[in-house]
Amino acid sequence: MKKINKYVFLILISVFLSSCYTHKIIYIKDAPPKKRVEYKIEKTFPDAVWIAGHWKWVKKKHDYVWVPGRWVKLKKHRIWIPGSWEKTRRGWFWLEGYWK
Repeated sequence: MKKINKYVFLILISVFLSSCYTHKIIYIKDAPPKKRVEYKIEKTFPDAVWIAGHWKWVKKKHDYVWVPGRWVKLKKHRIWIPGSWEKTRRGWFWLEGYWK
C-alpha cells in the first residue's frame, strides 16, 4: 500500500510541476515571411492528421527558418488547432498549435 501511495504522490507532484511551467514568449520585430505553398505527401499511416509547416524564429541565426509540414497520429476525440504568428505592440510571437 505504501508503494502505491508513493507512486500516486509522485504522479501528483509531476502534474503540479508541469502546470507551473511558464513558456517565455520571444517577440520578434520583423514579421515572418509569407506562408509557403506546401504539398502534402501521402499519409504514412492510417488515422493521420496533417500539421502544416510554419516559419520558426531561430535566435542564433537571427532569422526565420521553414519547418516543413508532417503527418502525426490522430488523438481520439480531439482536433488539431494550428499554430500561428500573432502581432502585438511588442512585435510578433509564435502561438504554438495544440490538440483541443
